[in-house]
Amino acid sequence: MSQQILICICGEKIYRTVKEGSVYTCSLHCRRKLLSQIGYVCSGCKLRLSGDKFHWFNDSRYHDGKRRFSFCLDCEKSINKEYKDNNYEKCKIAASKYRNKCLSGSGDEAILWYLKRRIGSYKKTSKELNIEYDINADYLLELFHNQNGKCYYTGEQMEWNNYGCGRGLQSPLTLSVDRLTPNLGYVKGNVVLCGHRTNTSKGARTENEFYVFCKTILDIKNNRESNL
Repeated sequence: MSQQILICICGEKIYRTVKEGSVYTCSLHCRRKLLSQIGYVCSGCKLRLSGDKFHWFNDSRYHDGKRRFSFCLDCEKSINKEYKDNNYEKCKIAASKYRNKCLSGSGDEAILWYLKRRIGSYKKTSKELNIEYDINADYLLELFHNQNGKCYYTGEQMEWNNYGCGRGLQSPLTLSVDRLTPNLGYVKGNVVLCGHRTNTSKGARTENEFYVFCKTILDIKNNRESNL
């Protein structure tokens, strides 16, 4: 096969032996720019897809600091599921060791790990309820520090290192995310961190409705005591 003269998207001439289905540019920078326009080929399904259909990782060797995983999200999910199904016990042991290692820490790394593990359930809830979602683990960590690690409603110190001990066995002070106004969704300015027990008690009430609810309970208690 003889080489052909091609024109890169930047205007530079390049000499290549052309193969069907391949993309040719004069540099990695131009290649990334072109692929961002025409899409990337998945190594699994062989489809050309847009960049948002792939996972991206930090890599300083690239000009934009990002590297693409070769399989699209759907193929990656399928591969991971197949591996977990075939290596269930191995994955279970590895996950347990990693969890214990992360939660044994006391700094931001441990808290951030916990928040990243929990964030998926909030995304799922947003999708099911068709409400907005624009928060991430880093934002929640910032919120945690702004609240000094204390429950927004009660001022009690929250916990996070008991995550995964089972539904119903969580500590009353396990860190959780609450929507001040539920129908506004998980959006910045509408979420706070509070203890699991308090969040459960608040339910679907707005912040003001919850305060009225608590006051009603206190009033009933006071009236009952005054009649003794």
